[in-house]
Amino acid sequence: MAVAVVKYTDLNSIHRAIEMVDGLAELKPGDKVLIKPNALMGGSPKVSCRGITTSPEVVKGVIQMVKEKGCSDITIAEGAVDIPGLKLDTDAAFVWSGLKALAEEEGVRLVDLNKPPHREVVILGDQEMEIGEAVFDADFVINIPVMKTHAQTRV
Repeated sequence: MAVAVVKYTDLNSIHRAIEMVDGLAELKPGDKVLIKPNALMGGSPKVSCRGITTSPEVVKGVIQMVKEKGCSDITIAEGAVDIPGLKLDTDAAFVWSGLKALAEEEGVRLVDLNKPPHREVVILGDQEMEIGEAVFDADFVINIPVMKTHAQTRV
């Protein structure tokens, strides 16, 4: 796995980061692509999600590059914090982060990885976990995290 860290100034920043690591070299025209941003959770429209969730501008840049490579079957997938009592779920996260509006604008699907179907996999030899089937259905997965600076992280 390769990692590129680039200061975002415009969509060319996205192109530069992906090209730095040759990130789409194995993407073939017609591949089913799953893009996994960090949408975290829903929030108040009065509170900015900048620096908390993957920017829709960044995701848009990746979608455009994927489309330029001849792929049209594109899914944005996330499994956000799910606390029904607080009305927090992946749908709320998609709205708060701007990814729902982006998906509509770009004509791509949104998938909640917290909802079935899932596939059980074994990791670290004996630990089981469920992963959304959409991940396995994809030919190509692109992870777009957010560099965190809060107290639970170390950079």
